[in-house]
Amino acid sequence: MITSSSNAQVKQMIQLNKKARERRKQDVFIVEGLRMFREVPRDRLVKTYVSENFLEDPEHEALLQGIPYEVVKDSVFAQMSDTLTPQGVLTVVRQYHYTMEELMGEKEHPLFLVLEDLQDPGNMGTIFRIHNLFRIFIIPKQSVLLWVLFTGYLL
Repeated sequence: MITSSSNAQVKQMIQLNKKARERRKQDVFIVEGLRMFREVPRDRLVKTYVSENFLEDPEHEALLQGIPYEVVKDSVFAQMSDTLTPQGVLTVVRQYHYTMEELMGEKEHPLFLVLEDLQDPGNMGTIFRIHNLFRIFIIPKQSVLLWVLFTGYLL
């Protein structure tokens, strides 16, 4: 169990949460919360952290079967988390990368939506909710972070 905020893994998570450059360097993004954890394909998981309180629920413990995870003291977990009221599960996920052929798919004339310099996570979330009209998104690096927690979507 991780009990200290001076633990190297805790420091690493705080850096990943705060610095997009570090996430890009390590080719990962972070998801928090039970719903997002359930949606992550297991082959994309890099590391999972859970709070002591999270493990008190037998359903949560069953959900973690077969997945390596670290238990973190509740107060330390709160420091690692990017939310005000953490749900108790935080996961580092390997970034997705696609070739142009994969993006184009089987369609002869695919439809693309290109978003330029989008800054508001709420706008990104709204666009994702209507994404079923489009096959793909291309988002430049200057735009709002794609993996922003508040959009509630995991690509």
